[in-house]
Amino acid sequence: MEKEFTTASRIEIERDQILTALRSGTVPRSGIDKIRVGRTEEIRELLKDSDRISGGGASIRFLMGEFGSGKSFLLQLAREVAFGKKLIVAKGDLTDSRSLRTTTGSESSIYQVLMDSLSTKQRPDGGALGPILNDYFDACAEEATNEHVNPLVLIEQRVSPLKDFTGGHDYVKILMTYWQGYDSGDEAIKDAALEWLRGSIKTIRDARAQLGVRSIVNDASYFDVLKLHARLFRLAGYGGLLVQIDELTTVARLVNRESRAKNYDRILSFVNDINQGLVSGLGLQLAGTLETLTDPRRGLYSYPALQSRLAENTFAVNGRNDLSGPVIRLKPLTPDEILVLLLRIRGVFDTGRTGESVVPEEAVTGFLLTESRRVGFLSHVTVRDLIIRFVGFLSIAERYPQDSWQDILVKAPTSGDDASPATNDTRRLGEMQDGDGFTRVEF
Repeated sequence: MEKEFTTASRIEIERDQILTALRSGTVPRSGIDKIRVGRTEEIRELLKDSDRISGGGASIRFLMGEFGSGKSFLLQLAREVAFGKKLIVAKGDLTDSRSLRTTTGSESSIYQVLMDSLSTKQRPDGGALGPILNDYFDACAEEATNEHVNPLVLIEQRVSPLKDFTGGHDYVKILMTYWQGYDSGDEAIKDAALEWLRGSIKTIRDARAQLGVRSIVNDASYFDVLKLHARLFRLAGYGGLLVQIDELTTVARLVNRESRAKNYDRILSFVNDINQGLVSGLGLQLAGTLETLTDPRRGLYSYPALQSRLAENTFAVNGRNDLSGPVIRLKPLTPDEILVLLLRIRGVFDTGRTGESVVPEEAVTGFLLTESRRVGFLSHVTVRDLIIRFVGFLSIAERYPQDSWQDILVKAPTSGDDASPATNDTRRLGEMQDGDGFTRVEF
């Protein structure tokens, strides 16, 4: 009985987490498979990428779509796919104060965010770097004991090949320092080594004083360290490292031309190193709007070297789609997919309920038809907006079961003041027709 209660509780907790995320316009951290609709081709490509990374190769993808088109959703799906391939995942969002490259080349806040978020399937909430090292060194120590050798000698032998790569000499020294602190119980030196690996030591003077190395992980070096991390994780038995960077639009918004150029130069280094086979076990996924890609003045295409590398296949016309290149342009969900999505959200809402669904299936189509008549709908509504309002509709229907769903929809505000905020999303809803379903809906 206690086990059944625990299982039921977990199901209800997951339900609440999914609905809370959807209500706020964000992507759920778990249970995403319950609401996944479409994106079959894109997911197939991301699965290939994960196979390539776990096989010792590398991959870079640009996931580009309008606001609310599902970029964050696809990143979360890619994260789940990566966990299934035993990859370690790091994710960070760019902001006005956090970019890929600063003009000074000083500390890298994006790298620190990535390290804080470092996750495994067993540790999905971040902070996995220390546990990963501990598990690896424990396994090495056990093997050394079985082979009657000094663990220090065996570990150094295992990680020494990393010295052959840029920054590898100091990186290996930090790893050995971490092991010595871990083995001896010296938390201070172990923590100092971990702080270096996380990019939290700010000056070379501090690094030299605490750890005896003359380098730090900063804005200029963090990509080299990410490549070393990927190789280390493979030594530790994982498939490699997947790095996800969202809000690439922030770079295109940078007013300072020099700052934009430095960020695009960093992206170019990502592309070149991966395409030239200089990276092993590392994948990069960068997400932004289509305008971030194509804007000739500030977008990625404003940087000629990037435009040539990210250009579309000129033969991908007349409905033909090529997803083998680095750029995946997210197509709008079809009308049928949107309907299925809302039905699946209703299914999540019904989790734990007994008897009838919170609303019948015709209420879902009725919701879409009602939404299409809202002021501002044609100009501003995205699938994200629809999901937020649909979860709100279901919440009211559940709270007031005595009211018909038709009454709830009819009495909902439809004034311009209540319309969803304007976005730059170019997806629009065309005509809806009663009777023949949503054959003319266009997002």
